[in-house]
Amino acid sequence: MAQATPPALAHDTPGMPPKAEHAIAMKVMSVLRPELATDDEIYVEEGDPCYDLFNRENVAVKSELVIPSQPKIMHNGETFRVCVSLHNVSSVDVHNISLKVEMMQGGAGVGLLDIDRNSPKGIVTFPSGAHKDFIVEYPLQTSGPHALMCNVNYSDDKEARTFRKVFKFPVGNTVSISGVKIWTISDHVMVGVDLENMMKSSLLVDLNFCPSSNFRLVDVPINKGEVWQKAMAPDEKRRFVFRLLPQKKESSSATPAGTFEIAWFGRMGERGRLESTAVTHRGSEKQAVDVMNIEVPDTIKLHTPFMFKATLVNNSPAKQEQKLCIVLHPEKMHPISFTGPSELLLGTIPYGQSVPVELRLMALASGVQVLNGVEIRDAGTGRLISSTLASVYVQVTN
Repeated sequence: MAQATPPALAHDTPGMPPKAEHAIAMKVMSVLRPELATDDEIYVEEGDPCYDLFNRENVAVKSELVIPSQPKIMHNGETFRVCVSLHNVSSVDVHNISLKVEMMQGGAGVGLLDIDRNSPKGIVTFPSGAHKDFIVEYPLQTSGPHALMCNVNYSDDKEARTFRKVFKFPVGNTVSISGVKIWTISDHVMVGVDLENMMKSSLLVDLNFCPSSNFRLVDVPINKGEVWQKAMAPDEKRRFVFRLLPQKKESSSATPAGTFEIAWFGRMGERGRLESTAVTHRGSEKQAVDVMNIEVPDTIKLHTPFMFKATLVNNSPAKQEQKLCIVLHPEKMHPISFTGPSELLLGTIPYGQSVPVELRLMALASGVQVLNGVEIRDAGTGRLISSTLASVYVQVTN
């Protein structure tokens, strides 16, 4: 069903003739989905196909759908579709019609339609009473104020005429991507992200990470299927972690890792696609002591002790031997705890040589956990060499 944009949203350009003086009238119409009426309550049970979309909301419907009471608010990820209609309302023919349509956002414009007399759909002569429709589409990728700017030029029997109309509309935020973090765990790179439903109704969401040529996607989050199978309630936030394998030797400069792609569906059939900006990864610079050959169990269970094994390599810039120790600060390590002494003396390590390290740890929360509060120090002077030993990935298991 089509609905013309309210007249209050259209503005004639200052200095141009009033609307009534033009031979051509223009309307911009958008297609609106129907709404659910709210007279009689309905109930759904777990297992029903619509359970996850309706069980968290006070939804009620009648036996039919109703026409929206006001223009629909668009959301980023949707495709903006309108019909721009021109109608010769005068009693004479007009000629050489041109129509230019642009989408304005943040001071920048994107051309959507440019029709003149030489175009395949151009209008050389526009008879009295004739009309012409043009369909315009634009993928909305950002939220905030938008404006559709339409410019019309034509000639009547006396002179060339022109007018412009601007149709303003807001674009709401659908899904928020935040808290993007990258960790290096052994020879893998972990990319974490928070996903939040910003709409006032439930959404089904499909989240994917598209790696660049520098990385290969090893696996997806174990809870990724929950986003698609279980709708996200309004304001609900979920965290996901993707595991990548570098395809080239890591560099200390920023390297594109990839982008997040989101497909979402609303309860009334709304759908959209979003793509994040590129996520970059910066390899670690060479340290005075390198932590290498990290070994942890393939699956780390919550509240279950596990062994962390690694090798410390003396890479002293002065190429000297180092007397090392590891100091553990339990108040800084949460949500990782440990058993055993809080200080481990590793002895004197010649330049270029290594020493093995073993720690008995336990995870108190799932996801990527950084071993903060595990410091590598010079045992003689107490000088801090590194305040972060490594990162581990904790998977929730029964």
